[in-house]
Amino acid sequence: MESHPSCPKAPEPIKLGVFAYGEKGLTAGGFSRAPPNVLSDVLRQVPAPTARRLATDEWIKAQLQLWGITFNQSSSPAHLRSMLESAYRSGKVNFRLFSLRCSIYVRTS
Repeated sequence: MESHPSCPKAPEPIKLGVFAYGEKGLTAGGFSRAPPNVLSDVLRQVPAPTARRLATDEWIKAQLQLWGITFNQSSSPAHLRSMLESAYRSGKVNFRLFSLRCSIYVRTS
């Protein structure tokens, strides 16, 4: 789809390390933060085929980065998945808590 000549071009995403902020919001490695229901589907013992396709090694690393979970880049995919699952089960991956933490840093005047 071509944009209309009089319409302004969308600004380039702002990038910092693996993170970018643009039309899709905050991303890491091109992936957006997965909501808890998607994480739940992906982390099941026997995930659905669509969840299995979504949960690539890169996607799991991006989720760890987006949720602020520190990990070693050289860790095995199984270990990274285990870290994400542990964070999810312990409540570290929680939109309400994340929103609350972020609102502390946002000051309105």
